[in-house]
Amino acid sequence: TQDVGDSDSNSDSDSGGPVIDGPRVASAHALLKRHLYKSGGRCQCALVLGGVDSEGPHLWQLHPHGSSETVPFSAMGSGQMAALSVLETKWRPDLDLNSAKEVARQAIASGISNDLGSGSCVDVCVVRATGQVEYIRGYQVCYPCEAQQQRARA
Repeated sequence: TQDVGDSDSNSDSDSGGPVIDGPRVASAHALLKRHLYKSGGRCQCALVLGGVDSEGPHLWQLHPHGSSETVPFSAMGSGQMAALSVLETKWRPDLDLNSAKEVARQAIASGISNDLGSGSCVDVCVVRATGQVEYIRGYQVCYPCEAQQQRARA
């Protein structure tokens, strides 16, 4: 979906806010939703789709059978119940970036620690209103592999 939403043509609007020309996040949403619906749930993938375009920020949950909903926050997958408990408790619409990263870290770490299928590492992706995307791999390693643990002890 990154190719669907990529755009290099950013300009300021008359209101002073950024305007991101090009494909809308809703286009990626419609494409994914249609694909999931046509698969009849056989894809068995639950997706969280977010982005920023000229209409503003968007966040959707897409379910394996093709239904979707706009949400203020989301967690999908095997660790979602633990992650959602953190999000429902700590998320607020006025969080600053660092606080939002911390809430996301806590939510994902909770999902990881309460579910064997949720991996061992928290990665963060920040999508700014300007269209700039920042990927932070290894934001937190919850359960480092044995080799990492041995290096840490040395």
